[in-house]
Amino acid sequence: MGGKRMQVTTTKDIGRWATEALLRPDASGIRNSALSIASDYLSFDELDAIFRKETGKPVGITYGWLARLMIWMVEDLRTMFGWINERDYGANLEELAKTVKPTTFREWVKETHKA
Repeated sequence: MGGKRMQVTTTKDIGRWATEALLRPDASGIRNSALSIASDYLSFDELDAIFRKETGKPVGITYGWLARLMIWMVEDLRTMFGWINERDYGANLEELAKTVKPTTFREWVKETHKA
């Protein structure tokens, strides 16, 4: 994936959007619509720098050959990573933040990796 930036989100934010859809679909303007959800937009290097700063450790990764083997063996993974690599993401973070305050990756790391 190199330096490609990816939109990421937390399960907590997914739950908060589900709550909006169930309790306030008209007020939040999401009734009967598809919604791309994201909380932050980071490259792996940016993500790793944040993780290192907050935890003192690098982001855990697997062996590159193992990941490539899995992608080669599993057609759905090939399709997914091909799609991710070819397209930009559709979530409008600025617009989403008007309804649900997103949890940034830094906030998530601080919340879930307390010393």
